Amino acid sequence: MIEQGLAAPTALGGWRAARRRRLGAWDFGLVAVPDGEFADRVALLQQSMAADDARYAHFFLGDALVVAFRDAAEGAAAFFGLR
Repeated sequence: MIEQGLAAPTALGGWRAARRRRLGAWDFGLVAVPDGEFADRVALLQQSMAADDARYAHFFLGDALVVAFRDAAEGAAAFFGLR
């Protein structure tokens, strides 16, 4: 997760970063999502993304790479049949 992509740095208070790293002006956080919470967490992330640009986030779900866009008409969780 990139903190600068969020509307507010505290928007996702329930997320805990396993690792953090700063690259230039970007603050990256590697997060893990508990089993059974993926769909809800992706929906929360989409709602929490800054609206100033086309924002997105990448997740690994098993062998699949999920890309969740802020303004997606249908959430990534619904696309992957998780809702």
